[in-house]
Amino acid sequence: MIPFYLLNCLGLVIVFDTGDAHPFASVLLAISFLVSLACFSHAVFSRSLSATSFAYLLYATYGFILAGLMQVRSDRFYWINNAVRREYIPDAAVIVLLSTLAFALGYFCRVAGRPAPVEKPLAEVSPVQRERIARATFVVCLLAFCYLLLGLRTYGVPAFIGTRFTTGVALASSGGSTATYGLVFTLTRGMAIASMVIAGYVLLRMRIRNNWTLAAMALACVTLCIANFPPALPRFWLIATVLAVLMSTAKGWFLRWKTVLFAAAPLLMFGLLPFLQAYNRRTESVSLNVSFTSPLEGMMHGDYDGVQAVVNVFGLVAQEGISLGSRLLSALLFFVPRSVWEGKHEHTGSEAAELAGFNYLNISAPLPAELFADFHYVGAIGGMLLFGWLIRALDDGYDEARRPVISMMAVIMAGFAPIIGRGPMLGVIAAPASALFLVALWWGLSRLVLARRHGHGPVPPMERPR
Repeated sequence: MIPFYLLNCLGLVIVFDTGDAHPFASVLLAISFLVSLACFSHAVFSRSLSATSFAYLLYATYGFILAGLMQVRSDRFYWINNAVRREYIPDAAVIVLLSTLAFALGYFCRVAGRPAPVEKPLAEVSPVQRERIARATFVVCLLAFCYLLLGLRTYGVPAFIGTRFTTGVALASSGGSTATYGLVFTLTRGMAIASMVIAGYVLLRMRIRNNWTLAAMALACVTLCIANFPPALPRFWLIATVLAVLMSTAKGWFLRWKTVLFAAAPLLMFGLLPFLQAYNRRTESVSLNVSFTSPLEGMMHGDYDGVQAVVNVFGLVAQEGISLGSRLLSALLFFVPRSVWEGKHEHTGSEAAELAGFNYLNISAPLPAELFADFHYVGAIGGMLLFGWLIRALDDGYDEARRPVISMMAVIMAGFAPIIGRGPMLGVIAAPASALFLVALWWGLSRLVLARRHGHGPVPPMERPR
């Protein structure tokens, strides 16, 4: 672990040496990086898989803090550089530092309060109960498949399968509003990931193998391959899909190689992803020209606009005040149309960017900024403290494997953790919400059918799928 940490510290020195702008904010961001790196190093080298921690901290440590430090230190920003309100940069750095310290405190309090997780065998399940669980698995996978068929009927197969250019053309020719089919595709892809997680967990970790679970796995595979066709996916969907497949179907292999994969992830983040961009999925003719960019230049990409977004959000709060939870409520009730709820907020990143005078409004709002916009420093500190504890709790739940529904939630949250961390919450919450809905439905169906078998009395705790 020590060589890994020292190598990252060398990277910090290189980034710090790219300029001399904003010295106070730069020091605060450098401290934030070291604190977040400590959490990331623990996730990389711990004996457990720690995939949920890894996924979030990969973005927070490198895509948010280190890339933000690069932009602050060099005084170069991706979105409309001359419109950045530089007087707010020190305040944004304070938000980042306090929220990072709070996250680390919650994270390591959970680590210190728990022994090393050991996978415990699931409670014995009777043959009749196994049949019921298998049927519930088939029902939710069938539901996801049917929802996919509805989307195929509405928008056509080319809207799902093809390059990002061809799918975009197919959607444009199908008519309808961008918001409508955007939500439909989000729900379809989220449910596809959830169906794979549920089927894989029941079949391979609960070891319930019969016609129902085999059919469910077949449906899940077909749904995932069509709804989440790799060349048509944005990067965060691709990450979520890969993690869901590995964690639900290949835990043993993933655990054996996780240290190597996790330790190499920062290099892949700034090296492989720019390389993959050479495969241009937005043009009709595929470009195979390969262009290499340095990791420092890779940090200037628009995907790593988190610190710039925090600057915007601080300006939003300075001028309009905090919203006392209404922004998070708007995100939680994302399915309520604006025609019904006139006071529903826009994306926090978009509102903040518009107030700052940006022409491009599809800008992120990292989780600390979302919490700050609602509850000021109290929200950023208290919310990230709880979030750090929750992230580690999901890791423990997955590793112990005692409660299937918690393990499934951990897989889903691992897949979506980077995009949840980047935000804006209102823009991304539909993806994990649709997946978690399917898991909750599976859990409810399993409890319902078991309760019926035992009449009106309670079901013994060890016999419930949890």
